[in-house]
Amino acid sequence: MIPLRLVIDTNILVSAALKPVGLQRTVLLLAIMKPAKLYVSDEILEEYREVLARPELKATSDIFRGFGKRLR
Repeated sequence: MIPLRLVIDTNILVSAALKPVGLQRTVLLLAIMKPAKLYVSDEILEEYREVLARPELKATSDIFRGFGKRLR
């Protein structure tokens, strides 16, 4: 089986963090599980951090920390 190669848009990440159930969360979970391969550049990772650090999204920071650990 050829693994999926994915890049997750920041909007998908934010939606997944805000909604515990939904297509965006499913896509994010698929992206961090094998056999999928998640591709994230330093620039994309920085964008994730900047967007999720916004005051209106502060509540999602715990979710992002968990996601960030899986990227390493």
